[in-house]
Amino acid sequence: MCNIWQSEDSEDLDAGALARLPDSLRYINISGGEPFLHRDLPELTGAIVKACPKAQIIISTNGLVSARRVREDMARIRELSPGAGIAVSIDGMGETHDRIRDIKGAFDRAMELIEGLKADGMTNLRIAFTLVDENVKDYYEVYQLSRRLGIEYTSAVAQGSEHYFQGTGMRPAAEADIRRQLEKVAAGELASFTPKAGPGPTSTAVSIPSPAVVAGRYPARPPMTSFSSVPLVPFMPVT
Repeated sequence: MCNIWQSEDSEDLDAGALARLPDSLRYINISGGEPFLHRDLPELTGAIVKACPKAQIIISTNGLVSARRVREDMARIRELSPGAGIAVSIDGMGETHDRIRDIKGAFDRAMELIEGLKADGMTNLRIAFTLVDENVKDYYEVYQLSRRLGIEYTSAVAQGSEHYFQGTGMRPAAEADIRRQLEKVAAGELASFTPKAGPGPTSTAVSIPSPAVVAGRYPARPPMTSFSSVPLVPFMPVT
């Protein structure tokens, strides 16, 4: 979905760098690449917890790393930060997700990970959907999947920033198509008993870029408008 992993200019984070984070941070998203490929992820997370003891930590994953490895790492991480959570990327139902990730069986592997983490008792667990032209039709279906699983649903429109994402190679979805899908999700939320429930196992967060981003004119750091019932978090790529 992004080409960060192709960058040759990145360096591995170390605990010393994370020790300099300001203790005022409250929401931290550890992203990548794929964070669970980092050999020292639990130790790095521990450094974040020490530097930012009040921060909520979310780790983003594409769900392709061994579910056993992720679950073992999360068991260690949750000893350091019991509230730490995971956002598993699901960018469509079944074959749509597999096609976008260009890996057969990617959807099933992501679902295996989610079910395993639920079995481990994780409650801070969410689906992360990145919306592009190829998967906009699945947006509401993946939202419904999150309802059936009883976990959070977060989403964002894909950005092609060369500065951060190294480009995506994906076409942005049409604004009208995005609007139709968001209206269906909004109707589902409003029909529930707790449409403004806030953070919890069935809350929803949506992050929408500026019209220039949706139209495909990508600034280096696109301004964002956020509609959210859970806090949006800054990204911290781990390579």
